[in-house]
Amino acid sequence: MDQQQEFSSVEEEIFYFGKKLQNKEEFEYFQNLLNKEQVPLSQNVNKLLFSPIKTIILDNYYEINNYEINNCKDEEFIVILPNLDQFLNLNEKLLNLKQIVNFIQNEFIKNEQKYLNYLQINTNDTFKEIKISSFLLRIIINEINIYLQNWINNNLFNFNQFILQYGNFTCFEFLPKMEGDNYLLEYLLNFYFKKEYNLCLQIGLTYLERTLGDLLLLEYVRKKEHSSDNTLQNNLQKNNCDNSCDIDNTLQNINCDNSCDNFLQNECVNYSSRELKINELLQTQEISTILNKEILFILKLFTGPLQGLNLRNLIWHGFLNNLTNEFTNFFIFLILTISKEGNVINILNLGKFIRRKLEKIIFSTNLEINLQNGNLYKHEIIPFFRKNNINLFLENNYLISKRNLQDLKLSFHYILNENNYFIGLSILFPNLEHLLRKCFTIKNKCVNRLYSAESDKVYTTFDEILHPSINNIPLKAIGGGFLNVTNNIPNKEDKNEESIWRYEDRNKLFDELGEDLILQLFDILFFKNGPRIRDKLSHGVLCPIYFNNHYKELTEHVLSIVLSLLFKFNLLFNNNLINSLENRNNESTNMEELFNFLNKISSGFNFPIFHPQTQLLKDLQNSLFNFKIFYEETIIKIFKYQNEIEITKYLFIKYKMEKGEKRSIINMENDLILILNYFNNILKIEFNYESIVYNDLLNHSNNNLLNNNNYYKELNIENCLNKLNKYSNTCLKPKYPKTFCGKVGNTNSIEFTKIIKLIDIINHCNEMFISFNEIFKEIEESVLSRKGYARQRKQFVKLSKTAIDIYYQYLTFIVMIEYFYFSEINDKTLKERNIVLRLAKCLPANLKTLSLDKIAKLNDELKNCIN
Repeated sequence: MDQQQEFSSVEEEIFYFGKKLQNKEEFEYFQNLLNKEQVPLSQNVNKLLFSPIKTIILDNYYEINNYEINNCKDEEFIVILPNLDQFLNLNEKLLNLKQIVNFIQNEFIKNEQKYLNYLQINTNDTFKEIKISSFLLRIIINEINIYLQNWINNNLFNFNQFILQYGNFTCFEFLPKMEGDNYLLEYLLNFYFKKEYNLCLQIGLTYLERTLGDLLLLEYVRKKEHSSDNTLQNNLQKNNCDNSCDIDNTLQNINCDNSCDNFLQNECVNYSSRELKINELLQTQEISTILNKEILFILKLFTGPLQGLNLRNLIWHGFLNNLTNEFTNFFIFLILTISKEGNVINILNLGKFIRRKLEKIIFSTNLEINLQNGNLYKHEIIPFFRKNNINLFLENNYLISKRNLQDLKLSFHYILNENNYFIGLSILFPNLEHLLRKCFTIKNKCVNRLYSAESDKVYTTFDEILHPSINNIPLKAIGGGFLNVTNNIPNKEDKNEESIWRYEDRNKLFDELGEDLILQLFDILFFKNGPRIRDKLSHGVLCPIYFNNHYKELTEHVLSIVLSLLFKFNLLFNNNLINSLENRNNESTNMEELFNFLNKISSGFNFPIFHPQTQLLKDLQNSLFNFKIFYEETIIKIFKYQNEIEITKYLFIKYKMEKGEKRSIINMENDLILILNYFNNILKIEFNYESIVYNDLLNHSNNNLLNNNNYYKELNIENCLNKLNKYSNTCLKPKYPKTFCGKVGNTNSIEFTKIIKLIDIINHCNEMFISFNEIFKEIEESVLSRKGYARQRKQFVKLSKTAIDIYYQYLTFIVMIEYFYFSEINDKTLKERNIVLRLAKCLPANLKTLSLDKIAKLNDELKNCIN
């Protein structure tokens, strides 16, 4: 058994003995097991980053070729380096990247086979140069660290000294601007001076990525404008901005109103449909044009791709923490060196007024993080743990590895004691990912994937950990690439049930955590309208100061999820372990109170906040209120015009609808009620479901609208809302998507695509009410003032008749939305849904002009589809 397999076995044994401890079994054995626990990187990455190397430094680089190594142990690996001064610009206190790259490339050419043997790299490996070069860079980083440390200790001991040494551009303008008089370089250095080196490097790498993204977009704009017909200059003229014939001057002088603030963000959409990651940025032509080849080469070795040191991904995906300061020292002087590059200074100075600002709004939705959504008790978490020490709970948990424990304590310290939610969550998410990866690999019996930080394999990340199937491959697809989706993954007894996943391949982590908790994880990580907070934290798009001032509620939401997850693996009721921990820490915590509080949090989840289904239910509720307003303020008024008000009564007699004449939608007595009955019967028979509107609102219309004596009766939607509330916790309850296929933030699952289309239909219903009211009010004024022409009076009658059709049309839409929600996704339902959506979209626009051909055609399509 190799070392990695041994550690995997220990992790798995700890997990299952933790479960025994929850039943108060084998406490002593578990304590011994904890002492063996280690979580190393994969062996090849561990060797790349941390294997001990002996170095010999020669004053003259050219002596290396003639130097003979004597008196060395056979197991020692020796690298000969030139005088380290050559790797540094001593006068300016910067890195000499040209000399570093020259040494790496020459050493690779000279001793390639030596490094292939030591690192166990295949001779035919496509990435052998990157792997060996990264290894050599790591050796250089270790050796020059003493110089870099001395520079900081003796000359750069605070931010003011950095300003004096490197100037305003480097310290204030190279990295993205924060709010007010706060600067990112100073922000990063504060962590460094507190000796939180891992945190300084982790956060710094994200904002270096953002800076490279800004450089790419600014260069893209420059190239685009040089090769086009001055789109940018035309854009500036429209916004009354100072304009110049020269593109560089144009970029430099964009200092006008806020309409230009998002110009570069819009160009980002033109360049790519999403933010590019740092590995992708380093492959672009624009970045290659701006950065010299030495900077580009070192960045590729240091930050990515997989075959390099890949520090950004190792840290943010939870594989690497508690680093010593040599990597952080090198990173600080690397960004200082890049900031002195002439092309970088020119590009950022020329485009400083259109450079993207750090984001403040992190989710675009009308859903709010309030007491009714998410966890009902989330607002109690921070006050509770400010009074009660959380460390005892963290230490008393068999899922938390020793190496994660220190980080989790630090994370909660920042959140609870310093109100620094940005940093607290930045520390929390990599550790959460590793703990979930640990649980995922153990439950699915693939513990080898726990150490998936390989130099030649894609990591096991949140995307794989929270996929419904461990194989990620659907069983079948039908026309147009849509899957035939059933309501449930098949159970063990019914293996013949159609589904997109095999029962044997299901992700057993879902069984361990439960659907509610899985949904809450989706809520903060994946849902398209949600915060996708981990991605935004790790790619440098958020403003830390603004986040701390405005996103306490989001932090509480995240904490409720994380604490509930950890509570599943707690040992709070094991008296032996509690006594041991209390004696060791001398902490006085009311264990019963702690246990009861965490149990309350774990059972307090309501709706996931950002699930599309939550939006659907909220919009459906709002549409019922809008429908009630439409009925009481418009329908009742129309009936009064028809039956009570003398000035308008005669119009309904004079302008009777002729036989065969088209109404605005379709004939309510025939088609709409037939369609209503048809879909309502399907809902009852196939899905055992009673529509929220069919009985109450249809009976109201039959008893009141068709009886002119009762038209004034108020519309009661309470029964509809009660049904909706009941269904929200049962058959309409949000579910996790079975067709989740990677990053839901970028690509919706098929079920979510269906829900979003249904939301579109509801929203168009609301627009239909608004549009009709506006049109009717305009015609109504001309008729009541007796200033309207005969054409307007006739239109007034037609619109009045149309209002009744809209009543039935709305009921039809709601019943069909309910049907589409429960039905499978196949060619027939897709066709029906698209017809209804097109019908909903065209209604408001066509009411005013009364051009009814398109509406009639769509309704014919729908009837044919049903037939």
